[in-house]
This record gives sequence, C-alpha cells and structure tokens, in this order.
Amino acid sequence: MTELENLRLKIDEIDKKITHLLEQRFDIAVEVVDYKRKNQLEILQSGREETVLKNVASLITNPAYKNAVNDIFIQLMNQSKNIQSKILETVELK
Repeated sequence: MTELENLRLKIDEIDKKITHLLEQRFDIAVEVVDYKRKNQLEILQSGREETVLKNVASLITNPAYKNAVNDIFIQLMNQSKNIQSKILETVELK
C-alpha cells in the first residue's frame, strides 16, 4: 500500500467517526427541540450559537484551521435548525 493510500484510509476512518458523531449531535438536537416545545420555551435562543462558536474556537489548536472550523459549525447549526424546523412542522400538522 502506498503512503497516499494509507493517508486516505486514515481520512476514511475519521470520516466514519465524524458521521457517527454528527448523527449523535442531530439526535440530541431533536431531543432539545422536543424539550423546548413541551416546556413552551423559545425554539431559537439568542446567544446560543455565538456561545457554541466561541467554545469551538477555544478548542482549536491550529490557528490556520480557525475559519474553516467556524464555517463548518455554522453550517452544522444551520442543518440542526433545519431538522428541528421539520419536526416542528410535523407536530403542528397533527
């Protein structure tokens, strides 16, 4: 196996882990929206996204990746909101 193939295998393994973690994160986002709905809380809570981005930024050890990681988390939170919105639409239709 070539060095490039070994590197790609490492990336494939990381992608598997990321996919599993994303599914877990989305599952919890579903639980969060259900909790908020049942307890009549605001679905979008101001400041939460900013807090998440600050927390993530503090974890980055290589400053060259800061913008990329920030952009990924913005997209991740947008996708979480999309999933939550679909759930709320389904609940409202019942």
